[in-house]
Amino acid sequence: MFSRAKMKEAAKLNFKKNYSGSIGATVIAFLPSFILGILGSIFEGSNYAQFYSWDFSYIEESLLPLSLAYSALSLVIGLLFVPVLQVGYNKYFMKLRGDLGTTATEVFSPYKEGNWGNVIFVTIAVGFSIFLWSLLFVIPGIIKAFQYALVPQILASDSSISSTRAK
Repeated sequence: MFSRAKMKEAAKLNFKKNYSGSIGATVIAFLPSFILGILGSIFEGSNYAQFYSWDFSYIEESLLPLSLAYSALSLVIGLLFVPVLQVGYNKYFMKLRGDLGTTATEVFSPYKEGNWGNVIFVTIAVGFSIFLWSLLFVIPGIIKAFQYALVPQILASDSSISSTRAK
């Protein structure tokens, strides 16, 4: 029977054995968000509240197309890349835990398997469901957010699962 100490020791040994791959998978998975954060800080300048308001008068007219392009780019990356990379990131560590011999490129596995469309659909459905529960009041939205927090891990184990089954 495994005790907590034995499980912790096994996890440490497994992580030490695959340290560089784990760092590589983390960098790959969080690189789009990091790049968007840097671009956002360039466009927003020092006033965060003005950048996200509907008043674009503080932006010079020459920067307005760039600012709108950044907004569109962040929406596309946030919908098409981040959820899929998150599922691949979870899949990498699930395989690592099982000692199945994986590489950092496992982060791209939903794209390789062709299930990235389903991952995006399920992510949007979960977000929409949380939004609808939040319309009732704040507390039901928080409860549903906690309830659906493990959907990326469920998709990592089977990325072809439907949104209702994942939820």
